[in-house]
Amino acid sequence: MTFNRRTLLKGLTAGTALTILGAPALAQAPKTIKVAILKVVGNAHPLHYERLAPPGYKFDLVWVPSPAAAKDAVATGSADFALGGIVAAILGNANGEPVVLVSNLTGASMAVIAKAGSPIRKFTDLKGRKVGLQPGSTQDLVVAERLKQEGMKPADLQIIRLGLGEMHAALARGDLDAYVGTEPGSSLSVLEGVGQLVEHPYGTEIGDLVTGMMANADTVKKDPKLVHDFVLTHARATEYLKANLDAWEQDGSKTFGLKPEIFKVAIRNITTEWKMDETWVNRVGAFSRLMLENKMIRRLPADDFVQTKFVQDVAKAGL
Repeated sequence: MTFNRRTLLKGLTAGTALTILGAPALAQAPKTIKVAILKVVGNAHPLHYERLAPPGYKFDLVWVPSPAAAKDAVATGSADFALGGIVAAILGNANGEPVVLVSNLTGASMAVIAKAGSPIRKFTDLKGRKVGLQPGSTQDLVVAERLKQEGMKPADLQIIRLGLGEMHAALARGDLDAYVGTEPGSSLSVLEGVGQLVEHPYGTEIGDLVTGMMANADTVKKDPKLVHDFVLTHARATEYLKANLDAWEQDGSKTFGLKPEIFKVAIRNITTEWKMDETWVNRVGAFSRLMLENKMIRRLPADDFVQTKFVQDVAKAGL
């Protein structure tokens, strides 16, 4: 084939046009945000991420069975973000793993439940009783603080080490006099007539702090725009759930396999928030110090563990 000047210019013009036309298609290819989600009843937010996110993102959601698994997903870089427990987040950062907090998540969810019809009506009535408690959990620290508040010692309780998911059944069998658990188990115990509420133990220095939004520290450094847009998405999902409890209940029943009547009660003992106000940040600090005092960690988390910049920017710009 013979190429002359006119043929060459025509080819260049066509190629240039294809390049220009193809550019937007390439630019519009969505960026994937990988999110690990601890499968607990409060974490319905990711079900709404896709429709509430700024343009240009899609989400790879992975449900995980434990707080440690959520933290590990972020620490290893297999997830950019994780909805998980505050204990796991602090443990990871204090151990030098690239785990930071970029948003609030959920709070409360705890309860002290005693055998229905028992004389246990207040925390001090637990003295000498068999009390179910998951070691290394938020509840473990809360009980330690409640004992101090009441002038009691750990030896005053007969601690039975159990997983949170085992406590309702153990109480029903008569293996326990009480337990310090979480939702939906505590609501299930009350609704089924197995247990009675003693207290919601939120009067300690750590308040109702139980979870936080973890992020991979390398992602935060390398792609702050992605982090900002994710926090914006999470904030929108949080506000949606707060304004639409019926939708939250439906999400919970469908996703977590709970009867609607159980979830409806359980959700009343769960709060959700994305802002990291001074009270929340102080509670994270108090929680870290308690973990150090209780020898759960060997050092406090790094100074940049709690990164409030993203929620502050989102709050300033608006949703």
